[in-house]
Parts: sequence; structure tokens; C-alpha cells
Amino acid sequence: APEGSLVGWVAQAVEAVAELSVDTAAFDRAALADHLHMHFVVSDDDGEVHGVGDDLAAIKASLAGVARESIAAAAPIEERRGIVDWDVGDLPKVVESGDRDLDVRAYPALLDVGDSVALRVVTTPELQARVMRGGVRRLLILNAAPTRSSIVRKVSNDDRLAIAAGPVELGELSGDCVAAAVDRVMSDHNALPWSEAEFESLRRAVRDAAPGLAANALHKAARVIAAATEARDRLARLHAAALRPSVDDANLHLGRLVHPGFVLGAGIDRLDDIERYVRAIIYRLDHLAGAGERDQRRMAEVLPLERRYTNIVDTAGPGKLSPNMVDVRWQLEELRVATFAQPLMVKRPGQTPVSATRIAAALAG
Repeated sequence: APEGSLVGWVAQAVEAVAELSVDTAAFDRAALADHLHMHFVVSDDDGEVHGVGDDLAAIKASLAGVARESIAAAAPIEERRGIVDWDVGDLPKVVESGDRDLDVRAYPALLDVGDSVALRVVTTPELQARVMRGGVRRLLILNAAPTRSSIVRKVSNDDRLAIAAGPVELGELSGDCVAAAVDRVMSDHNALPWSEAEFESLRRAVRDAAPGLAANALHKAARVIAAATEARDRLARLHAAALRPSVDDANLHLGRLVHPGFVLGAGIDRLDDIERYVRAIIYRLDHLAGAGERDQRRMAEVLPLERRYTNIVDTAGPGKLSPNMVDVRWQLEELRVATFAQPLMVKRPGQTPVSATRIAAALAG
């Protein structure tokens, strides 16, 4: 089957016949007669219609739950809830049912439901990988990770005071650090477990490494929160109307960096950078006096790229970004440092210098 869009192939045909270069954007699809558009009807085995329309993606989204339930019903594996330890034996990566006109493929996974996990089947291997990671993490937190209280006992008084002044309660932050420590061990392990033996190996690794990782993460998170409190104090003292766009932007930026769940969201290895990004906000605010217009010119260089990235994130949905696009997030943070607080840039061996041009190319690709 050919790759690409229909209009792309029509454009090539026009160019071959008429020797005219035609951009695909030049085609006006609205000019097509209605019967030339693709129409979709979704029905079940009994002929009952569940969806009709011209937008296949919208129909898929509206029927996602129904489709999953149908696949689960056909799959030769029983869904369960309330799982608190690995008691599922060897979990197959794919199960098939051939008792219908079409073979049905389903992908079993362990789903994190808070205080336990559930065995569910999902519709794609990509979704399976995302769901499974969270479920395995939850089982490891329940069975191998250090408790929140054991981590909190190691917190210094200075760190307690710093955390108390921030937006995240100590118990919640310690839980975030425990989850991030487990996530780090899972990443080092480099593969999700699908058998009891594989899970046991990962559980031993978490028991050995997670306590130290979580305690260190909590200390670093306290430093981040202390810097964020300092930044908020600076922001609270800036009342000039001319500085309002810069102050609002810095407030939004700070909120993206430091919030409940930021440790797991960023990952343990990013905490030193998160602190540097917050301190870059402080540096920016300290140099705002008499430079409001210059700061807003710099904003005009950064904000369009951030909006494009946000649109991509919103379109893809939670947890669906490619690794390259995840890296763009951190490139954007480094671009802010380079733009507003250049002395805080960190040069790493072999790292390509950050630039708006490279980020724009990555967003376009």
C-alpha cells in the first residue's frame, strides 16, 4: 500500500502531467461533492449502528470505551480488580480469539487504580505499554518501596521548613519521591516484567535502591521548593504595570515547574535542572528593572515555540508524546535559561547547543 495522503498523490500526478508544482494545501476539499467524501458507519454483530460520521478519529474516540469492552468480552482472559501483589502468573503480551468472523487481538496489562491494580485488556500495544508501566509501579510501591514515613524521618529541619513554605505538603511530596525512585529503578531495569520471576527480580532491585534514591530526591525537591518560594517573594514585590506581562509569564512558568507531582513528572535525574530553571526565573526578575521592553522582546522569541509545543501535547493526549517530543520540553526550558538567564547555562560534553531554530525544526518534524 502506498504511503502518504490522497491529495499528495494527486499533487504528484498533476505535476507529472501538467509540469506544475502543486502544494497539497492548494486542494479545497470542501469543493468535493458530498458523495465523494468517505463516510463511516460502525455497527455490531447484530447490525445495530453505534456510530456514523465523516471523522473517523472522532468516531473512534467516542466509541473507545465500547470497543475496549467488546474486545475484553471476546478475549480469552478474565479481567480482575483488587490485585495487590503479582498473582497473575506469566502474563501474555497478546491474546487472540478466533471464535468470530474476525480474529480479535487484545493486549493484557496491569492498570494502576490507586490502592491496588486491575488486570485489564486494552486495544493497542502502545496503550498496553503505558498502562503496564503504571500498574507495575503501583505493585512495586505496595510491595517493595520504602514507606513515606521512613523517608520523612530522614528529612532535615531546614528541608522541613523549606517544604512547609511551598505548595506541596510533606507527606504528598515524600510519596511523589518514592514513586519517582521506583520509576528510576524501573528505567534502569530497562524492561517491564511479564512473569513472576521478572517481577521478583525487579522487586529486589527496588528494595535495594529505592530508599536511598527517594531520600535524596526529597532533599533535592526541598531545594527546588526553597528556590520557588524565593521566586514567589520576588514576584510579589513587582507591581509596576509595565512589568505585568513579564511577571505573569514568570508566574505561569514557575507553576509549570513546581506543583504537586513535579518530582515524578520530571524524574529524579531532572531535579537539579528544575532547581536551576527556578533560579533562572529569580535571575530574570532581578534584572527586570528598567528592562521591561527588552524582556518582552525575549518573550516574543520563546512563547510562540511553547504554544506550538502545548498544541502538540494537547493533540497527542497524556502520556502519548514521542521520546523526541519529550526532549523538546527540556530544550524549551534550556532556551528560557539561554534567553533570560544566560549565566546559568550549563554546557555538557557532546550536547548540541540549544537554539530556537533547532526547536522549531523539531516541532515541525
